[in-house]
Amino acid sequence: MNAPASLAFPPGFLWGTATSAHQVEGGNGGNDWADWEREPGRIRGGAVAGAACDFWRRAEDDLALAASFGTNAFRFSVEWSRVEPEEGRFDEAALARYAGWAARCRALGLEPMVCLHHFTLPRWLARRGGFAWSGSVERFARLAEVVADAMAGRVRWWLTVNEPMVLAALGFVQGVWPPGRHSVSEALRVARHLVRAHAAAYHALHARQPDALVSAAHHLAVYLPHDPRSVLDRAVTWVRDRLMNRLFLEATVEGRLAPPLGAGERVAEAVGSHDYIAFQPYFTYPLAFSPANPGGLFAVERHVPRPGAPPFMGEFRPEAPATWAERLASYRLPLVVTEHGLLEAEERERPGFLVAALTGLHRALRHGADLRGYFHWSLLDNFEWAEGFEARFGLVHVDFATQVRTPRRSAEVYGAIARANGIPAELLVRPAA
Repeated sequence: MNAPASLAFPPGFLWGTATSAHQVEGGNGGNDWADWEREPGRIRGGAVAGAACDFWRRAEDDLALAASFGTNAFRFSVEWSRVEPEEGRFDEAALARYAGWAARCRALGLEPMVCLHHFTLPRWLARRGGFAWSGSVERFARLAEVVADAMAGRVRWWLTVNEPMVLAALGFVQGVWPPGRHSVSEALRVARHLVRAHAAAYHALHARQPDALVSAAHHLAVYLPHDPRSVLDRAVTWVRDRLMNRLFLEATVEGRLAPPLGAGERVAEAVGSHDYIAFQPYFTYPLAFSPANPGGLFAVERHVPRPGAPPFMGEFRPEAPATWAERLASYRLPLVVTEHGLLEAEERERPGFLVAALTGLHRALRHGADLRGYFHWSLLDNFEWAEGFEARFGLVHVDFATQVRTPRRSAEVYGAIARANGIPAELLVRPAA
């Protein structure tokens, strides 16, 4: 039998790793999550982000570590409470620090990608209701202007808001993230404001930098009917997909607030507010109809939770990125996987999982998807929100007591792929060896 050939990716493909401010920086005490963490029972194991990965002080070394693997791109986010600790007062030193990271990326051969909002809000904005407050739209546009000016053209790839529907669902329906609300109507209001905030930031970035490439980072799960023969299972699957995957994406591409997000009204500024589509395809959920669960729109999840993972995370199936890349090809926009990875404390499956996922993405490329990049979540083990420090996604193991970094086997595998700009044949034969 002939050995498999290497799988080449397009020239200039972005092979990146990703981080987010609150999860890695340390010392972010001025945001809503810092307050939330101090409330008993909110975080697994009673953890607080605290020093996290101490990235604020160690960024230059960590960026060099990422570059040493052979990657050519790096995603980080701006902590809003650092750059605007009080409403209308911007911290020039913090802005300069972030701009320095972008410059360091470029010096190391890493294309920087910057996300403006990755779940946390400055305390002053949270007290006004966060994105439930209509004034948040203008405040967010101002943030985009200030950060773009500070970056001074060092950044071309931008993300406005990270996983907006996750923010709305976990913070305003399930209540397991701040502000701990349980209101569908409030969640929909937040989502509407996030549509407008994304669009406002999109135009603010382009006004400062006409060649900017801007998207929102969409969390896109794969929902499947538990029994494909069941009309009811298929119906609840369609509803979940519509609500969690399609509503925000279509609103920010087509500029229309479809029910239940709105009544079909147009949002002119949101039309075409994507230069590419950033998507984050982690989970797969088999869904079954249940008349006993009206609060869940009559759907119950039938997935088997991964050991150590919270039930809401669904199943980690390596085919999910390819599934979504092929679905999104119909938008005729460039595509970038801006997060994807596997939760695993004792690394056994991650190398093989990574190879399988990227093999699927190569197939999607052959089928016509205009895929431009892949960013692995995450460079480092970090503070994983309500899961604290127990949920580990890093290519690099972090000992949080000592801050010692230890690259895992998956870092070696991903580095080999990045350096080759493709999947070497030997990894296709023995992906987890």
